Amino acid sequence: MANGCYLAMTAAEFQNCSSIPTRSAWLSCHFSPYTKGLSNVPGQLPPGAMVILDDANPVCGHDPEAVRAQLDAAVKRNQCSCVLLDFQKPDNEETAAMAVYLGNKLSCPVGISHLYANEMNCAVLLPPIPPDVPLAKYIQPWAGREIWLELAMDVMGYRVSRDGAASFQPACFPEKSFTDEPLCCHYAMELYDDHIDFTLWRTAEDLALLMEQAEKCGISQCVGLWQELHQ
Repeated sequence: MANGCYLAMTAAEFQNCSSIPTRSAWLSCHFSPYTKGLSNVPGQLPPGAMVILDDANPVCGHDPEAVRAQLDAAVKRNQCSCVLLDFQKPDNEETAAMAVYLGNKLSCPVGISHLYANEMNCAVLLPPIPPDVPLAKYIQPWAGREIWLELAMDVMGYRVSRDGAASFQPACFPEKSFTDEPLCCHYAMELYDDHIDFTLWRTAEDLALLMEQAEKCGISQCVGLWQELHQ
């Protein structure tokens, strides 16, 4: 999996990792709370790495050109392959303007989260596919676009009773399970006196199958958290 997916790592994880993945990604480059530029810009990365800029600190009066210059300098210094604008706070006009500027001005390929990629021509980052949704259906609204896909070992549950069905968050995985190859997930059913619980989740093996499907569907990049996926 490490060779087929960018694994996002914090600065501490880069520093303490004895074997940095071939496809690594610098996590948590932020908009600075003190200047009009960025903080936590990577100093040294392996060639081919991805740089991830998030909006944990919101865009607020930041200078798009200063941000571009810092990112481009890091990209050129480290021979990075691409930049991901992982903007997850919706409906922010300054964030939207920053995404447009960086998407058009950066010197390397750029991916932008689905919240801000609608008006852009660059790659769109889609969040992890829920275990109960087929890949082809999930990506259909973005047909014709380059797609980057986030991977995660998500778990979800449905509780069915006489009153109907409702989703819930399972506390653990059932011991006995089955696999669904088209959905690339595991699933289990537990019977109780007044309801039935259906649990669906993805293992490392499921994600490997999902990446095979993604490649066949034309998805160009996958990215996930090193702390979750590196094993």
